[in-house]
Amino acid sequence: MRRFGLMLLIAVCAEWATASIPLLNIPYQITAVDALTNGLFRLQGYVYDASQLGYGAPDVETNDYVLIQGGITGDIDLYRISNIWSQADSWLVVDVVYAENGTPRSGQPESGFQEISRDGFLYSTTFGGPSEYLQNGARNLFYRIMGNRITAIETNYDATAEQVLTNGATIQVCGNIKISTTNDLILLGSPQIQTNGVSEGKQIFVRGASVTGGIMFTNGAGVALDCKQSFLFGTNDLMTFFFSDGQWVETKRIDRKTQ
Repeated sequence: MRRFGLMLLIAVCAEWATASIPLLNIPYQITAVDALTNGLFRLQGYVYDASQLGYGAPDVETNDYVLIQGGITGDIDLYRISNIWSQADSWLVVDVVYAENGTPRSGQPESGFQEISRDGFLYSTTFGGPSEYLQNGARNLFYRIMGNRITAIETNYDATAEQVLTNGATIQVCGNIKISTTNDLILLGSPQIQTNGVSEGKQIFVRGASVTGGIMFTNGAGVALDCKQSFLFGTNDLMTFFFSDGQWVETKRIDRKTQ
């Protein structure tokens, strides 16, 4: 019995050590909506997070998304936070702009229990929070956006952005990036991806062109990999990152070597 308990404890600790912490997503109870100029809207309301992550209004950042469910049509609209006016405790006041093509299905944001998300991950909320319909619609919306981004990435690379890497090299930030090698295996330098002069929230897409042997991405040296797991990057592989707090945070990887 004691051995079983020890094995269970080890398994649980291992899960803690390798689990990836979800990015911010929180219910947002909007109490007031004001239409501004240039397609902007000012939202006021309260942030509630009943999850164990304990996010609050101070954790919200510009370029986070607000998911709005129309009360009459039930449609889901996606807005991006362009400015934050107040974020004390649970009180949050932000300016948002419509983040999709065309015009909002519901005309403008609506008050009520809505949702803020950084990457489209949405946990279930109940007891008067955002409806399951809103959360499911938001998931589908983010999946579609991610699919469109990947399609555009694969067909719209700038040839001038291709970089031939050697041992100890740093990948330079220049839009959608293709990388290739001439050596058998490349170990990147420190930082692995350029960090100087990079603005907070910037996103990049890295794709392997002609990679001989592979390029090893490791956790650290300016890069935060998902679950801290190293990745041997090869031809036609794809990784996406966004820049936060001085490092590049991995948001997606596609390993075509295993497909």
